[in-house]
Amino acid sequence: GWGCCCSVIAMKYKLGGRVPSTKAAGLMLGGILSDTLGLTGPTTTDYDREAVAFLSKHAGVTDTKALYEQMAEAKSARVLTDPLERTFDADLKVYDVVPGRA
Repeated sequence: GWGCCCSVIAMKYKLGGRVPSTKAAGLMLGGILSDTLGLTGPTTTDYDREAVAFLSKHAGVTDTKALYEQMAEAKSARVLTDPLERTFDADLKVYDVVPGRA
């Protein structure tokens, strides 16, 4: 499998010989690190690892582990101060299994 959606986009850049802007590379890098739990999650793929290596160069990030730790710390701090309902709804995903019915 491909892994994170941002990895698919990053690999399209790489395979197409294109370079994302620094901001775009940073956004995609953050998305991959978040989705894969810093490349340690069970759904992490080789494409995710390759995309992180590619994007970190273009985002100017030399320590992706430190970046992920900062992201996790910031998210944890927010969870401690947000209302409980907002915390539970923050990652809620609704899938349309039957067309027209959620």
